[in-house]
Amino acid sequence: MLNYFSEVKCVFLALAAAGGLAYAMLLIWGKPALANGLLAGLLISAVYFLMMCFRIRKTAELPLRSALLHMRQGWLLRLIFIACSAFLAMQIPALDILGVIAGLFLLHVVVFLHAVRLAVRDGKSVCTKDNRKG
Repeated sequence: MLNYFSEVKCVFLALAAAGGLAYAMLLIWGKPALANGLLAGLLISAVYFLMMCFRIRKTAELPLRSALLHMRQGWLLRLIFIACSAFLAMQIPALDILGVIAGLFLLHVVVFLHAVRLAVRDGKSVCTKDNRKG
């Protein structure tokens, strides 16, 4: 479980770094509404990711049948959360909806790149083992 928390922390740090860099670039380019939308999207993504992490952690302790139901309910709750957040973001005039969407997708990019990093790291350890028989 310690490895799980370190990976979650790593994803959060990468999200903060990528989001901070994108936010600073948008402010430098003179796009404050887009930057505020990006910041709102990043905050929504962080809450979404925390919801997902807590759901996975709790599901790991359940029997298979209960775990499947628990994950399906969690998926629906996270979908409703994202839809409500996007609707609220459209109602706030200071936020650019494209920035919010970019902030939401930035989490997915970070998680994908983190998964690639883990696969490459684990693949190297598997490839370096001598699995030949005889």
